[in-house]
Amino acid sequence: MKPPPQRTFINEDRHVNAKHTSVYPSPEELQAVQNMVSQIEQGLKAVSDWLDEQEPANGASQSEGSATKLKGVLRVGLVAKGLLLKQDLDLELVLLCSNAPTSTVLTKHLLLFFQTQTDDEYVVTPSAADAAILVKTVKEPVLNLQIHLTSPMVREQTEKEGSGESQSTSAPPDTLDRQKCLASLAALRHAKWFQAKVNNLQSCVIVIRILRDLCARIPTWAPLKGWALELLCEKALSTSDRPMGPGESLRRVLECLASGILLEDGPGVADPCERESMDASGHLTRQQREDITQSAQVQTSITRTVRVCVAEFRVEPANALMKLNQLRPGILYRLISQTGPDHTPQFTMAIEVDGASYEATGSSKRSAKLLVAQKALQALGMSTGSETKAASQSQGADGSATAAGDTGTEGEGSAGEDGSESALQGGPILTKHGKNPVMELNEKRRSLKYEVVAVKGRFNDKTFTIEVEVDGQKFQGSGSNKKLAKANAALAALEKLFPYSSVSDSLKKKRFPPVVKKTDAAPLRSALSCFSAPHTHTCTLSRRSVAGMTDVETITHSASD
Repeated sequence: MKPPPQRTFINEDRHVNAKHTSVYPSPEELQAVQNMVSQIEQGLKAVSDWLDEQEPANGASQSEGSATKLKGVLRVGLVAKGLLLKQDLDLELVLLCSNAPTSTVLTKHLLLFFQTQTDDEYVVTPSAADAAILVKTVKEPVLNLQIHLTSPMVREQTEKEGSGESQSTSAPPDTLDRQKCLASLAALRHAKWFQAKVNNLQSCVIVIRILRDLCARIPTWAPLKGWALELLCEKALSTSDRPMGPGESLRRVLECLASGILLEDGPGVADPCERESMDASGHLTRQQREDITQSAQVQTSITRTVRVCVAEFRVEPANALMKLNQLRPGILYRLISQTGPDHTPQFTMAIEVDGASYEATGSSKRSAKLLVAQKALQALGMSTGSETKAASQSQGADGSATAAGDTGTEGEGSAGEDGSESALQGGPILTKHGKNPVMELNEKRRSLKYEVVAVKGRFNDKTFTIEVEVDGQKFQGSGSNKKLAKANAALAALEKLFPYSSVSDSLKKKRFPPVVKKTDAAPLRSALSCFSAPHTHTCTLSRRSVAGMTDVETITHSASD
């Protein structure tokens, strides 16, 4: 039985890339984001320099001045990770202070000077509840940016309080919300982790953008949007043993969700940016986890069904030119003559195969080539096959196309052997008696075992080597598939062990056991007998192929008579 086709994601890659293009921001939006962030960063740098100049020189107010000192501004969130989408341009910056930030710094010092640096291009609004400054553009496109204030001292104080240590200094009464400051510090860690782990992971950013758009459009997926989604995509793709394209990467993430990783009894999504063991999806309720898992299972089953249905109907027949090129590569077709009037010319083509010359005439060069190739195949004892224009255009000259309707004057033996495989190769390999070598060797030596000893190449460019042991001697054969390799191995054994066997000897051995009488329906029964009940789809395709052989076979016999 022919192995299943290789899993390809060419169509999936095309659809995923098209979807990514539709959700990716326009160049104008990206330029506006870059201009706004750069101007705000320059303004914050000027504010920091101004605050340094305003620090009091006396020691009594030194502690208050140190609280207002700024250490730096960093990009976080979508702008730092490169995950911006159309109509989803939430920009975030984090302003680090030397000590815990206070509302005095936010409203009295920082805001007053910052408003003077914007030149009325932005609307600046302080938000003590969010421990941030909200900046909004006046002109189109309208962009919103949040400047979060925080300090590393906030986390240190929180850890000391958790361990029961005494504080050397008390926090100012107007200190901003501690949880907001801790969330800003976590956003800094997330941005650094993302740049180190995800940016170099192929197709990961594309998949995250598409899933973020899915979370924005479908309410079922909305709770997953954010840090948990980024961790899940990175974990699913980084564990692959090879780079994957966008289509396969998206499928892998959906399969990971469909496996139940988010369920309450599942492994969860560990947060690598926290010292303690934490589940990044811990904010999801039980119902939300089940809904997301069920939706991922539905999407995975739909994409798998479409891919298999498309892959099952890619079998097309080959013509005589392809078969002859597979058997004797590099044959030179020569134009001998051109006769007749211009509106109905006649071309004569000639080739030389194994020292013998063959000529044929046709109404075009192509038809003449096909006819001379058929003559050469008949002389070699091969089936000529039916001509299909579509097959000659879609298949390459390497003879890898299938010949579902191929038959020959003596091709009944190979069709009866395994009709399912004869429909999937360019042309059968026959012995000098015009028989399938595997069948003929089986008549002489029963219960032979064929073993695959080597497989070279990858994907659709593989070469199989099969070995068979006959009378203590081992013979090998190679081919582009296992059937060809098996036939070549059997042919090598026949040529070595039975070089002088005649046709009469093989006919005598056919009498025991008796052979079914050859009729027009014999090839059909032989081909259908090779299939078991589970392979209903393959049986249907083979029935069509063998049924198509009848007319061609009748014409061939009548011509030979």
